[in-house]
Amino acid sequence: MLFLPPPALQAPAPDPELAVARAIVGACYKDHLRRRVGFDRAAVKAKRRWFTPGLMAALVEELKRPQDPDEAPYINGDPFTNSQEPVTSKRVGAAKRVEGGVEVALHMEGEGFKRDFQVILKLEKAGWRIDDLRYDDGTTLRGFLAAAR
Repeated sequence: MLFLPPPALQAPAPDPELAVARAIVGACYKDHLRRRVGFDRAAVKAKRRWFTPGLMAALVEELKRPQDPDEAPYINGDPFTNSQEPVTSKRVGAAKRVEGGVEVALHMEGEGFKRDFQVILKLEKAGWRIDDLRYDDGTTLRGFLAAAR
């Protein structure tokens, strides 16, 4: 005789939307780490297909800000990895639904550092897109960009 547990005890079916969100984060960071590390016009433009229009606008606005050549720029390093050092490995972690979208855990390591943060995605007409990054200290990329204005 075959015994099946009641439906309430069965594992929930995997959420395909979470798998899509994880794949987007993985593809974006794979491309970023291979070719376009840093914060410049080319690196930002290359992310257009993965980022929401709102995040793209905030990033482009920051790039337009005049920089004093005698001072370090406001964004001094790579805001997409939260580091000035090269990343040697990355791991896309679990995804979960949150109010307004999906959060995907991301772990990165480089020489002398480890970073854990959350990539926040929103569902746009074109599909899931990255809308913000929450760094391990609780700050966000959008918050950092807003403080620059």
